[in-house]
Amino acid sequence: MYFNGMCHWWGYEDYHKEEVLVSFNFSDEVFITTHTNPNYCGFVKHVMVLKDCISMIEYNNFFNLYISVLGEIGVSESWTRLFRIGPLQDFIKPIGVGKNGDIFFNRGGNIERFNLNTCMIEDIGFKGKIQSCQMVIYDNSILPIG
Repeated sequence: MYFNGMCHWWGYEDYHKEEVLVSFNFSDEVFITTHTNPNYCGFVKHVMVLKDCISMIEYNNFFNLYISVLGEIGVSESWTRLFRIGPLQDFIKPIGVGKNGDIFFNRGGNIERFNLNTCMIEDIGFKGKIQSCQMVIYDNSILPIG
């Protein structure tokens, strides 16, 4: 995921095999790692931009989703858990975040959206394959590609 001149992804540290957020700063070509809370191991994590913050959506087998934001890159203590969604009746997989902060999910092939303001989940009438569905934001650019 690209945000504010940096690329971010989940990686592992060699020594402990602990999952970390890896950030690469394109301007000075420096890698920065940010640890997560070790109590959350076993959770599947997605990194996204939510309301202009690097965010993490975590989920596990118990039909709960957790949304956290990162206060400062490289400072593991700056993760703040904001929301818990659930328990839900069935498993849902996060697939993306809209420009207004809505979080999109795939629930059994149905695409749904979670509104952060109302805390409501709404079916938006689209279908998607569970394992290969992803939502991205398109920004028109006047710069040529290539």
